[in-house]
Order: sequence, then structure tokens, then C-alpha cells
Amino acid sequence: MKYLVSLSYVILFLNLSIQAQYKTELKDYFGTWRWVSGKQDTLLVKLQPVTEKGTLFRPVLVDVVGYHYYVSEGKFVEGNFSRLRDTISSQPSIGGKIIRNMLSLTFWDITYNDFLRGSLRLLQEYPRKAILEFSVRGERSIDRRPEPYPNARTVPNNIVLEKIE
Repeated sequence: MKYLVSLSYVILFLNLSIQAQYKTELKDYFGTWRWVSGKQDTLLVKLQPVTEKGTLFRPVLVDVVGYHYYVSEGKFVEGNFSRLRDTISSQPSIGGKIIRNMLSLTFWDITYNDFLRGSLRLLQEYPRKAILEFSVRGERSIDRRPEPYPNARTVPNNIVLEKIE
């Protein structure tokens, strides 16, 4: 019995240590990120922690929510910064969880009303920079935009964002 109690404390300690490390990694992603191209294209992404707890019948499946604002050639294309609040119910366009040392994302492309799967990966040598990548599904192509835009997507792909706040 004594060993069982000791083992329980060790497991509890390890679990708390893992959670503390996890939260430290997660907080590195919170804030506002920006990408600017040479053609007056700008993508702003604001990431923040989920504040809603969820319920048995409506669980919260993400740790991070976010909003984006995209300008192409100096003209507004899409975004939802106007809905920015601190709860998951304010219609964020981004949701994410840490998986394998990167933030795994679901991103709502408002223009095409489609969801993109992707990731935001911090650059170890530059901690205030991260690579945003989306996986491109299938061969469907609504428009044929040159890189860094994936087929049938509005937002750029495989870009380096810089943390600005």
C-alpha cells in the first residue's frame, strides 16, 4: 500500500510537470503574428488561449483560438479581427493544439468557406518567427494563383510570420 501511494505521487508529479512544460510551449504562440510580401500583401494572425471550459456535451477540443486579417496588393481580402473577443464562441477563424512540437491548426478560409489543415512551427534559431504551412488537398483548383497561394485558397502558404506583440 505504501508503494502504491508513493507511485501515485510520482505519477501526479510527472503529470503536473508535463502540463507545465506543455503550457510553456503553448504560450510561445500567443500574440500577434505578421507576414508581409514585396507586393503589399499582409497577413495578420492573432492567437490567444481558449478561456471557455466546455461541457460534457460540448467539449472544447482546442487550446488556442485565433483570428486573421488578410490584405492582397494593398486591398482588404478577408478577415475576422472585428469578432475578436476572449471566448471560443466569438467565431474565431483559427483553432489549434500542440502536436509534435508545433501548433497544429484548423484555419477557416472565409472567402471559399472552407477549412484548411496546417501548422505553425516556431523557428528555434529565431524564436519570434514561425512557418505557417497548409496541406493542399486533392487537385481541385478554383483559381490558379502562383505560390505562395495553395490552389483554391485565399491565404498564402509556406510563409514566415514574425511575432509583433
